[in-house]
Amino acid sequence: MKIMKKRINNIEKYLNVIKEGENINIVYPILKKDKKVTRCGFSDEQNVGEEILPRVLGPVSNFNANGKSIALKSEEKEIRIIERPYHVVDWQGGDHYGIAYDPRECYKRKFITPPSVELRIVERDRKKCISVKPLLKKQENYELIKHQINLFLELFGECDVLKEDEEFFDNVKVKKLNWKVLPKGEYPWSKMEIYVEKAIGNMPKNIQYIVEENIKEIALHNPDFVAIGEGGFNGYFIYGFKDKDFVILESNEVGNATYILNNDWKKISKLTKAQILNNALERERIIHSKSWKEKIAKLFI
Repeated sequence: MKIMKKRINNIEKYLNVIKEGENINIVYPILKKDKKVTRCGFSDEQNVGEEILPRVLGPVSNFNANGKSIALKSEEKEIRIIERPYHVVDWQGGDHYGIAYDPRECYKRKFITPPSVELRIVERDRKKCISVKPLLKKQENYELIKHQINLFLELFGECDVLKEDEEFFDNVKVKKLNWKVLPKGEYPWSKMEIYVEKAIGNMPKNIQYIVEENIKEIALHNPDFVAIGEGGFNGYFIYGFKDKDFVILESNEVGNATYILNNDWKKISKLTKAQILNNALERERIIHSKSWKEKIAKLFI
């Protein structure tokens, strides 16, 4: 069944041609030189086997990549540290810039883990299409199936709901495109700046300043390798330190902590966004506060 809408709310009428317990697959046929496909994160070549967490292009893909938090207004507020840039002028007219960390009373928030649905280019009937891993038609999967359909509708404007085997999806050599690993070499801020600007260029200037200052501090310690998030991982930076046997994960989301993870890049690169946000490999979590720089420095003593 083809769906061409902006969004659906009730999925049952779209699944009535598929029996309970059968596989459901959501598919988008790739047109020639399809700009919608590259816009969501796939390469210009659009090769079979490419897999990516789609880039954030709207509310559905944003939830898919980043999850969401709900304010718990019935509970007592908590003190949270808020990062903000400051600019003051001294009595001689000199400019001083920096980051302030203000404690504020905020509602506690419940974090809803992102679905982290990844899309893959596969071949069906000798034609390329975008697909997701098939799900069984059963009540407990309905919410995720609805999310998948709405994700396709947001990204591509249409999708087909099919009864499908898993074979065509699994029998393909997968190439994940979620991370771009930079060539080996030193990456001081002077070399990182161009990559960071590309990742955060659309953010407000005050947020850009905070992200840049944090990344400058990590770059001082000369990482052995740097990986930059692509697609739905955009704005995530990983710095590897082989001698210290850890990697540092930093994101462009102000208020997020810095995560120190075990030095297993191959494993990390295969994790979903949800697994990373759930701190699957967490060794240490460093909150952005006045002592953040000091705690980062202590990692290298």
